[in-house]
Amino acid sequence: MNALPPRLRGARAPRALARRLQTTANQTVARAVRHPTVMMATARMSATSRLPEGIAVLHISAERTQGEDSYRVRGWCWCGRHRPLNLPPSYDRLLAPDITLAGLRPGGEDPSEILRGIRRWSARHPELLDWIAHLRDDSHEPPAVLVRDETGGDFPWEMLWVRQGTEPELLGAVMSVSRWIVRGSDDLPQNRLASPGRVVAYVDREMEGDLAAFVPFDHDVSDTLPDFLDTLEEDEHHTDLVYLGCHGHHGSRLSELRLDNLTWQEIEERSLNLLESHRPVVFLNVCHSGQFLDARRQGERRRRGFAELFLAKGADGCIVAAGEVGDPEARTLVHILMAGTAGLPGHTLGELIRAFRQHRAQALGDLSRLPLRYPRGTTYDLEGQRRVRDVLYAFMFHYYGHPARVLALAEPPGKATA
Repeated sequence: MNALPPRLRGARAPRALARRLQTTANQTVARAVRHPTVMMATARMSATSRLPEGIAVLHISAERTQGEDSYRVRGWCWCGRHRPLNLPPSYDRLLAPDITLAGLRPGGEDPSEILRGIRRWSARHPELLDWIAHLRDDSHEPPAVLVRDETGGDFPWEMLWVRQGTEPELLGAVMSVSRWIVRGSDDLPQNRLASPGRVVAYVDREMEGDLAAFVPFDHDVSDTLPDFLDTLEEDEHHTDLVYLGCHGHHGSRLSELRLDNLTWQEIEERSLNLLESHRPVVFLNVCHSGQFLDARRQGERRRRGFAELFLAKGADGCIVAAGEVGDPEARTLVHILMAGTAGLPGHTLGELIRAFRQHRAQALGDLSRLPLRYPRGTTYDLEGQRRVRDVLYAFMFHYYGHPARVLALAEPPGKATA
């Protein structure tokens, strides 16, 4: 095994330096062989590599420091005007299982306490916040941020508290933020020019109101979930959006990852040829569909989840819920995306989702004055908690894919044209 770059193997390299580089390179390769899923393509990018135009990448990887589980944050911007970021692990910035939107549920933490916890977590990244501020403090359009989080946690990177001036803001409300999981040789998602296609959908009875959003477009709605999967096996009709609205479940075992009554493994064994053939966006408007599971109990060092599954099957992007989302909020997002696709041709998914988050964040008001749980001593502020909850719901939707992806949906067959 010789992991040293060819240019440093020759006699011109000083021998002591060459030996140190060779040892370090070999150790790095050995660690990657032992733990292959910890490695990520963007982690191997040179600081001088040219990213796709308009993209900044954040790569977060788990690392131990001083006997504690922490993480390293790396960042690159496509334009080359901003220095790369390399924020090393720190004992003051540990992996934090409680910093997650999954805690927003009946009987769980108060919404304002979750948001306050996220604020305190954000403050532990001053170098990262400064780097993001420089991305925005520029005469050019700020880049979209693509996040690759390998820590195994559920950090809400979209909710980093950033500042432009004196007022605090949430990152995903002021910049387009999407995520990615490396798929095969794809280091980064590709921005493919989509051609108009239909919507393939299934919704359970409690969510039938979602279907009104698809009326302006060619759509095929299945009566049952097995019929829906059968439709995804066919690849005759071009499709650009696959939509599923039902209840979901997450647990500590792979068999507990479910969409309605279908398990992750039952879906994984299907070919779903339509996804690879037409590369649609998959929208899982399903509670917990964005959460992952450590699959070491299954004998593999991987994180399994529905975003990972549908991307591996060929989806061009995936919108998922990182917790338990309220039905009205879930319905609002799908209607906004469909209305934006119909009325604002060319608007990207990244921008439409950012605008959705921004609208909810603005409705909350000044982030520096979050509602108190008991502002008058003994009376619980239900309305204040509801406003915070709506913000958390909006940021609970995570988008895995290229931020510049545009939905291309065809009109219904036979629709008269002017």
